[in-house]
Amino acid sequence: MAVFSIRWRRVAATFVLAFACGATAFAQERRAYAPPDLSTVRAIAAEHGLVVAQERLAAQVGADILRQGGNAVDAAVATGFALAVTYPRAGNIGGGGFMVIHSTARNENVAIDYRETAPGAITKDVFLGADGRPDTDKSRNSALGIGVPGTVAGLALALEKYGSGRFTLAQILKPAIELARDGFVIADDLADTLPDMYRRMARWPNSAKAFSRSDGTPLQEGDRLIGNCRTGTARIL
Repeated sequence: MAVFSIRWRRVAATFVLAFACGATAFAQERRAYAPPDLSTVRAIAAEHGLVVAQERLAAQVGADILRQGGNAVDAAVATGFALAVTYPRAGNIGGGGFMVIHSTARNENVAIDYRETAPGAITKDVFLGADGRPDTDKSRNSALGIGVPGTVAGLALALEKYGSGRFTLAQILKPAIELARDGFVIADDLADTLPDMYRRMARWPNSAKAFSRSDGTPLQEGDRLIGNCRTGTARIL
């Protein structure tokens, strides 16, 4: 299996802009999960391909890429960038991830590691409090907990090496840019988790503002979320 570990730094300026726009990392905080009634669950059959994602608009972006003749990697990369807009609590361009690819044409299995890494100047004591004990507020709720991101480099590498060649990076990014520019209606998972996330974001006014109505109250299900900062970041990419 080929394994690629991403350590690119040329996209750092992009993430500075993303952070300046208030792109605060959200913890994976969820309400109690209730499984659906099995009588409502239906199997889905796909003849040529299937895209599955946590958020439906992003999954639709990937499915559209498949319909246009893209391969699985094209669709995965497009879905990943779209999730940075439509699934802000975990979709990201300021974090990291990994991708596992099986290429039938090359008879090759590939793993691309683009998880975020610790900054070069970090020390082993950075998350300790004055009493020498671990300080979870520093690790979870401060800029000290932000890693050097790898998502953009990893997705770009996957597209370049294993994409179909039918799409440029700009074409793959276009749906995400349009979603950020035009906005989308808050529903499903985002509607369920936004109230809890909003209370946590209160300590970062710029981040809270991005998820607020004009009167300063939090966005609700049915409201439109427009990501002007994410639009600018994606265009720079």
